[in-house]
Amino acid sequence: MMKLFVNRNVIIYLLGIVVVTMPLKRNINSMAIILLLVYSLFFIYTKRKEVKFKYSKEVLILITPFLFILLQGFYSDWDSFSKNVVRSLPLIIFALLFFYLKPWIKKKEVRIVLRTLVISAISYSLFLLIVAFYRQINYKPDFSTINWYFFTYYDYTEALHIHPTYLGMYLCLAFAVVFLSFLLNKGRVILKVLILVFLGVNVFLLGSRIALVSLMLIILILVFSKFRKTEIKKRILILSIIVATPILVFVFVPIVKERMVDMTFGLKESYQYAKYGDKGKDNNYNGGLAPRFQIWDCAVEVGNENYLFGNGFGTTQKLLNDCYLSKGLTDFSKQDYQTHSQYFNNYARGGLVGLFVLLFVYFYSMVYAIKNRNLLHFNFMVMIVVVSLTENILNLQLGIVFFCFFNSFFFFLDAKQD
Repeated sequence: MMKLFVNRNVIIYLLGIVVVTMPLKRNINSMAIILLLVYSLFFIYTKRKEVKFKYSKEVLILITPFLFILLQGFYSDWDSFSKNVVRSLPLIIFALLFFYLKPWIKKKEVRIVLRTLVISAISYSLFLLIVAFYRQINYKPDFSTINWYFFTYYDYTEALHIHPTYLGMYLCLAFAVVFLSFLLNKGRVILKVLILVFLGVNVFLLGSRIALVSLMLIILILVFSKFRKTEIKKRILILSIIVATPILVFVFVPIVKERMVDMTFGLKESYQYAKYGDKGKDNNYNGGLAPRFQIWDCAVEVGNENYLFGNGFGTTQKLLNDCYLSKGLTDFSKQDYQTHSQYFNNYARGGLVGLFVLLFVYFYSMVYAIKNRNLLHFNFMVMIVVVSLTENILNLQLGIVFFCFFNSFFFFLDAKQD
């Protein structure tokens, strides 16, 4: 009876559930993680004679951010600190679990988890498109007037209650899995092309500029690394899709072009679709980089107050709000705007030490991926490094779980698609 219950396939199912629930509400994903943790601990206990409980340099490096968070408890607001400790538990959970479970998770099981990611990304994208068209049909059934808000950015992802950038990272990783398989000539070419186009278009529709940059980098890295070994027909097909997709999206979905291009570079004085950021009060919202520079300037000022170890949890946000008010950024203060950059966040909250810990983990992970010639891991880390420029991805559960799960997954399991 015990042997029937202790089955590594159960672990694969639970890993799949964690992947599937990442874009959903955090309590759902948390339940999936708890189930995985409880069963995995039971599984490891039953296999304790086969498990080698030993020191691992990789595990220690991956959990360093969590250890530094514990250190910050000595100079942080307790309520804020305790919430962040609980939220950051995946930093230690996934590194330890994947390290000790790796003897039972082989290449076949790894492919199942990655396939689950791809299927989930397609399903969520299809769901959002269906919701968008349903809302449009209720608005104007004959499509004589199209409410483009339904088809991009926050309105588009509203049904999942998820920030567009975080869903964008999820879709980009799924895109990388399919694209690498496509370049490696693993069959089902037409199906893979359709999936790539579908996921690529959805990344555009999400309206997250940093997610789009990540997608472009993923394509460039994979094409550069495998282009010479790719058939001429595939080369032509790839280049055609890369050129045609953004043109078609920008032409037929004007709201995406306005947000992605016009707002970013300040090409207009007023915008037709400028609801984002100013709650729709007017259409003169500046969606370019200027507001980010103001936020980052405050982050540096706050970090400089305690440049070695930072200001800790809770106190950092209060200091940021004070800085916003001093610069006339009242709305930023009212909304408790964070630093909109993981790097500036780590400096303001953790000082030079906190910034070094973050950069070290990122750098070590990228070097590890290069040494192991794991293109998926490398592309994943490139995406994390890039998105961290404009998002505090390790301040939200989805970002923490996404990073910790897949970084540990690629670290300790054979996820190379040779």
